[in-house]
Amino acid sequence: RQMIVLMVAIMCVFTVVHWSLHPVGGFRGSLVPAPSLCASQNDMYDTSTRLCQVGHKYAYWYLKHKSWVQCAPNLPGYRFLANQGADSGGNFWYSANQAPEMRVFYDTCIPECATDEDTFHMGRDMCMVTDGVLVTFLNGDGQRCPARTPGEDAIRSATSGLANRQGRYWYKPDAAAKVRRLLEGCHATCAKGDAGLYDKVHCQVMNTLALKFLGGKGGSCDKKLPGYGLLGAMGTTKDMQGAFMYPVSAGSEVQQFYLSCMKGWQPSTHAFGTLDHQAETVKGVPLKQARVEEKNRKEWKQWDKAMAMS
Repeated sequence: RQMIVLMVAIMCVFTVVHWSLHPVGGFRGSLVPAPSLCASQNDMYDTSTRLCQVGHKYAYWYLKHKSWVQCAPNLPGYRFLANQGADSGGNFWYSANQAPEMRVFYDTCIPECATDEDTFHMGRDMCMVTDGVLVTFLNGDGQRCPARTPGEDAIRSATSGLANRQGRYWYKPDAAAKVRRLLEGCHATCAKGDAGLYDKVHCQVMNTLALKFLGGKGGSCDKKLPGYGLLGAMGTTKDMQGAFMYPVSAGSEVQQFYLSCMKGWQPSTHAFGTLDHQAETVKGVPLKQARVEEKNRKEWKQWDKAMAMS
């Protein structure tokens, strides 16, 4: 009896090892890597049906109608897969002789980041945050963004797992919508400790290290940073001598300039944003306008659905 139990256990272990894990969580037997037969090295070949399973991540999620990835929809490879549809396990299949046209379809697939300006890096398989206000907020150096949001969590989670983040913040493309929501809630403010002026569009420099440097009284600040070039004298009267101001929209850049005045500061230890928050766009449309348009599309979609049910 013990021998029978042992044989059954060995057969079970062999079966588990032989089977391959399904992309959507199930198991399927006889799946083997076959990049020479299928369209990509991530596609799997079923030796029993002689079909290739779509394993290309971005093509697969595009077929699943995810908004964070775009592919060319007018290609034979896509049309075949879309018309055939997924099997009961949620997977897509094609014959090995269709591999060339599938490869052409795969090559058009690229993930979309939260904004047009955030850049996707193939090597990291992630998007890089470029918004100056958001980067300053993530650094803990001021500016105003909603705290403890799914977008912030996605950025911190992705960035913390990187061995060398090169002083940047990153997020996975499938979190693009969450990061975009976070960006929509961000607003430029005066740099830390600075005072807003009566016109509500300018700030007065109050940072002692920066004022000392600007007044020619010593100190060391990095004049190459954009924030330095955005500072302007407030006036020429006796009471206004030595006073400087800048636009509220430049708060994050000026804050980065202030940091460079601190002893022991090194550029590599602080992440810098590269863009003005107001310059961020989504498919060529300013971020704020894109949000309004998206809201209108959802309302019209709900209206059409309600009319169809009436």
